[in-house]
Amino acid sequence: MPLVQAFVDDLAQLGRIAQDERELERLRSLPTATESGWTVGYRLALSVAKHNTSHGGQIARIRQILSAQD
Repeated sequence: MPLVQAFVDDLAQLGRIAQDERELERLRSLPTATESGWTVGYRLALSVAKHNTSHGGQIARIRQILSAQD
């Protein structure tokens, strides 16, 4: 059992590291007070598009896998 617990602890640590990295990326992409409204809107639109593209690719892959099983 100690080996299993060590594995679970390692996975938890990796999860915390990944969360910290995502948080740093999110903070880097926040607009600053000196940016114009156009720049803020543009960056927000790019961020949303990137997010949607990522999920769109995942959804397309899942649909492809499911249709291959039929």
